[in-house]
Amino acid sequence: MALRSTVVFAIILTVFCCGGSFAVGPSCAPGAFLATKAQSVDALAQQVVNNRTVAQRYSKFYQLTPREIAGYLRSNAKVTTLRKPLKTTVYYIGRKTGKIYSRTRVLRPGTRVFALRDGTPLMDVKCGNPFRKITIPPVRKPPVEKEKSVTQEI
Repeated sequence: MALRSTVVFAIILTVFCCGGSFAVGPSCAPGAFLATKAQSVDALAQQVVNNRTVAQRYSKFYQLTPREIAGYLRSNAKVTTLRKPLKTTVYYIGRKTGKIYSRTRVLRPGTRVFALRDGTPLMDVKCGNPFRKITIPPVRKPPVEKEKSVTQEI
């Protein structure tokens, strides 16, 4: 009976500490935007929408809602492998502060990255750390037609 209550307590503690979101798969290194490794665009988008901490990190960085970010990634991103070295700015989360910092890194050929459809590298697959901001073009709304007044002749 003691073992059972210990297990229940551990589950409750995990839910409380993780904000109700469970990590599936290997966790990422400190400084990562992601909680767990995401090997596909869909897995990345799922974390952005479903993990509160991940959602807050990306929303703060991109100044967009989690749903906007996930939708953009699903429509415009793919996983690719770098063919040549890439010198880029990499953004990461500070261990103690939780603030977003950046540093310049050279990524080796063979590094898997999330990239835009045109091949522009967007973020590192192993941690989800972005290389650049994304700009989502505003959705154009159709023009609103003014109501035409109808006059009747009597």
